[in-house]
Amino acid sequence: MMTIFEPMTSKGSIFFGVLLLIAQANQPCIAQINEADYVLHTHKDGLAHGYITGIVQDEKGYIWISTMQGLSRYDGTEYFPVSIRQFKCTDEYGHVWRMKYFGNNEIGITTGNGAYCFNSQTLNYKSFIVPPLFGSNQTFNKCRDLEKINDSLYASSTGTGFYIFRKDGSIKIRKDAFTSKQLGNEWFQFGGTIQRFADGTVLQENQQDYYLYSSSSNLVRELTDPKQPSRIKQFLLPNPGARTRFFPNKYTGKGLFVFNREKNTLDLLSDVNHPELLQSLPLPFSVQNEVNWQSDLYYLGDTTFTVSITGRGFFLFRYNTHTNRVSVDPTRHFSSYVVNAVFCDRSNNLWIGTDRGLLRPIKKAIKNQVFNLQAASGLAQPFFIRAIYADSAYIFTGGRTQSGLLLLDPFTKELKRKLSFSSIHNECNSISTIIPAPTGNDTLWIGTDHGLLWFNKKTLAFGKLNYYQLPDWVANFSISYCMTDSRGNLWFRTNATNRVFFFNTADRVFKIINAKTAGPLLRIAVCFGMGEDEDGNIWLGGDGLCRWNRKTELVDSLLYYMPGLNTEYISYNIFDTDSQHNLWMAVAPGILRWNPKTGEKKLFTANDGLPHNTVFAYPAPDKNHLFVHTFKGMGWLDKRTGKSIVFSERDGLPEISNPRLVAHCYSNSTREHLFSYDNSLVALPLNFEKASPPPQSLNISMLHIYHDTVLFHPHENTELKYYQNDLGICFNAVNFLDPENHAFAYRLVGPNESSDHGGHWINTGRQSTIYLNDLSPGNYRFQIKLTALNKRWPHMVREMGFTIRPPYWKQTWFLILAGSLFASLLIIAYRARIRNIRQKANLDKLLAQTEMKALHAQMNPHFVFNCLNSINEMILLNENAQASHYLSKFAYLIRTTLDHSTKEWVSLKQTIDYLQRYIELEKIRRNDFKFVVETDKSLNENETFLPPMLIQPLLENAIWHSKTREQQLEIHTRFIRQNGQLLCEVSDNGIGIDEALRNKEQNKLHKSIGISNIRQRIRLLNEKYNLESELVLEDRKGSMHTGTLAILRLPLKTTDL
Repeated sequence: MMTIFEPMTSKGSIFFGVLLLIAQANQPCIAQINEADYVLHTHKDGLAHGYITGIVQDEKGYIWISTMQGLSRYDGTEYFPVSIRQFKCTDEYGHVWRMKYFGNNEIGITTGNGAYCFNSQTLNYKSFIVPPLFGSNQTFNKCRDLEKINDSLYASSTGTGFYIFRKDGSIKIRKDAFTSKQLGNEWFQFGGTIQRFADGTVLQENQQDYYLYSSSSNLVRELTDPKQPSRIKQFLLPNPGARTRFFPNKYTGKGLFVFNREKNTLDLLSDVNHPELLQSLPLPFSVQNEVNWQSDLYYLGDTTFTVSITGRGFFLFRYNTHTNRVSVDPTRHFSSYVVNAVFCDRSNNLWIGTDRGLLRPIKKAIKNQVFNLQAASGLAQPFFIRAIYADSAYIFTGGRTQSGLLLLDPFTKELKRKLSFSSIHNECNSISTIIPAPTGNDTLWIGTDHGLLWFNKKTLAFGKLNYYQLPDWVANFSISYCMTDSRGNLWFRTNATNRVFFFNTADRVFKIINAKTAGPLLRIAVCFGMGEDEDGNIWLGGDGLCRWNRKTELVDSLLYYMPGLNTEYISYNIFDTDSQHNLWMAVAPGILRWNPKTGEKKLFTANDGLPHNTVFAYPAPDKNHLFVHTFKGMGWLDKRTGKSIVFSERDGLPEISNPRLVAHCYSNSTREHLFSYDNSLVALPLNFEKASPPPQSLNISMLHIYHDTVLFHPHENTELKYYQNDLGICFNAVNFLDPENHAFAYRLVGPNESSDHGGHWINTGRQSTIYLNDLSPGNYRFQIKLTALNKRWPHMVREMGFTIRPPYWKQTWFLILAGSLFASLLIIAYRARIRNIRQKANLDKLLAQTEMKALHAQMNPHFVFNCLNSINEMILLNENAQASHYLSKFAYLIRTTLDHSTKEWVSLKQTIDYLQRYIELEKIRRNDFKFVVETDKSLNENETFLPPMLIQPLLENAIWHSKTREQQLEIHTRFIRQNGQLLCEVSDNGIGIDEALRNKEQNKLHKSIGISNIRQRIRLLNEKYNLESELVLEDRKGSMHTGTLAILRLPLKTTDL
């Protein structure tokens, strides 16, 4: 086990730190650095600040950059700012001093107010803040370095000491270097950098010594402790000022790299516990002046590392793992920058953080070379290459504007010779075609704006081609070679109207085809291209298509408009044929494949992957592919599948003003495709890289819930509440090679759709944010698709699921609960209804019984007998008229009683009428009382209702039980409206209720009406109709009056219930 140390610092000498980035296994070493392959990004490009302090890469491939004003995350397209205030850091400047990557998306940073670790995907964080013993919080938390010891412990180095934290942010061990008495008297700059060794031991460099912490011993010791190995002390604690910095050797896991200030060397030590000096490497820079506490060592691969220096630039070191020797490249790279951080990403790209911004590498997908021949042409006006031919000795090029013939070295592309044909004619220096002559003998035929020339490649002799029966008129036009047919004949076109010619290799003569020799159907204006069909006929393309019949030597077909092209611009440039005898031609909308015999055609456009619809194309040497040149780059079209990939300026291709003027050939000696873009010669390797590495990751980076919260890199399945249904979704792809080729599309798979058939993809282009509003509750799958505009890597799809929960009143548990409650209420209501029905039926039964008793009371046998007996007495006394009168009244009373017995409510008028008729019959038997009825004027007798058969018993009791001793019996009945009630008062001036009850016990002859029956009826009516009726009997004894007062309180009803 390693029993050593913590970063070293002699008193008054140095403070140092290291950002240790462990290289991946088998990672290739860094190639030669070319500063031209880098571009500088500053705050104008989106960086938080131009002064870079650290660079790391997380698991998704994002590049994280720490600066003097916060953090930036880079995906190859844009910088996403992350403020350290997001971690509740109160450093007002936002300066991130150091940044380290601890793996598994965990990034550690140090600031002027504490150290922090955060997850690069979710931005969840934990803070390591030293509780101050005195002074302010910032006094103890000017953090210089942070190191992860293991999964549960972290080490922090600050200006006041050395601290071991648990992962929850609590301090486990603190080693303070100052007391409160030193506050304000000394500069608190105690702690330096922290070095971590392979066994987890960490060592802090500080102003006094080295502090060493090992989790196994759980102790912090000083390196000067006698218990520490003595041999390492002579290397790390030498004479003051002798050494400055050291770093662990990550290649061996146990050695050290020590920068020796005294000898100006890099000393390689074998083992930290048993150190032996293996090598002392002289350095091409001054350790004394350029290596200090700000210098860091960065591992850039399995054999390469570098050290940043306080001067400008940095140096590359190579470590030989077999010999354990180190070498240094004496080149000071990026010498115009102060380099603060160097980082090698997973794709072996080197990123450089400087005092002026971030130097980002630019890589080309294809290893092409571009050579500008403007200077070689010797022309002041723009030079356009129109002809290329290559052999083992030269590359022959020629162009417009009378540039002559340029002879280039086939490997270096340097100009070797320049020839002028002005001796023949100045227009002969404008060259459009260079081809090997069919006659052999190292001769080339050169087509110019003034006819054909012959040229000897070895002797460089040349002359005008005026034999083989070549017509004289050819010398007046520009000549271009088009094709060699199946018989070996060479076909040429001119800029003359409806004139082409070919060289018959069998007869060794030129033959002319024009309207005079081929017939009137040769009407295509200027010929742009030619092709041969399966019958050997030659098709000529221009402002139309015509067929020259090989047998008849006449043009027998002419076609202007090709059905289905949907263009008014007619132009057919035939450039190739295939094994199926299809003609391939460039047309206004793109590239057309057409079979003259079957008429079958297929149009390829930008929608099929071409860079642009305006094209110039020609076949590749393998005959299965086409080079397609456009204003927007070069396409590589597979004729068999129709698929195309695209190369652009990002791949190193120059700009082109007119793709129709591209010249091309293939060089067997260098195995290169050669073609021209204006004045540039492009050399493309035969087996150039067709595919590009795909983006490192496609990410859904942010889910913004409007007016609520933001989720960074949300989980695969996110649950949202019903009101969180307005969403913004941000996505991106990490691509540092060709981010301009990104094309995004998305689709939302709804609750009733499957992921495989979830609707059409909606293209967003380069836009990386979409908005979804007012989503209904349900389960959704959001899918984002990334495709390459240049088609050089397969598309990628990323999916995120989210569920918008319905409101609680629509959720299953609530519906079940509500249903259960509703069912319970129905059951309760049903049972209550049954109970009410039964209760009402019982009340109706009791009411019927009490009403029958009331009826019996009103029609009791004694009353009936007395009435009939009185009438009978009138008959016997021959008072027939009076007997008939009272008999009619008696009959009416009986009928009214029976009628009222069938009703629950009767009007007040009916009640008063009934009482008066009853009194009249009672007066037959007893005429010694007076009866008075009074009605409140506010009462409408016809519209006021009350229960029947309640008042009459009270009158009967007053008549028969209220005898007076000295005066006439007076019975008063009053109906009064009072407080919304109907008061029925029956009063008399008799003996009173108390004495009447005593007499009742003595007189058994008259059966009185029971008050209990009236009370029972009132109780039953109150229950049935929810009334508040009552009967009150008062004895008027003791007042100015005598007798009984019966008060019946009833609800004032103006309708018949």
